[in-house]
Amino acid sequence: MQTYIAIPYNPESRTDNNYKRWGNFYDRQDLLVGDELWQLVSGGQFSLNDMVDIFREVSAESKEDIEKALNTDHF
Repeated sequence: MQTYIAIPYNPESRTDNNYKRWGNFYDRQDLLVGDELWQLVSGGQFSLNDMVDIFREVSAESKEDIEKALNTDHF
């Protein structure tokens, strides 16, 4: 069993996993950032870029339905 702290994406950079915020409070070897997390939990089959692509696709597919729902008088 392995225990990690995980951050699903790096809020400090879109291009790398070089995360240093509050670095004196944890051992970087125990912190998974961005692709490190997604690669581990997917057995190397899934990346952060895959996640972004999925969110873009879902957004494009559901945008019209969401806008319609927001423009109705359900509130």
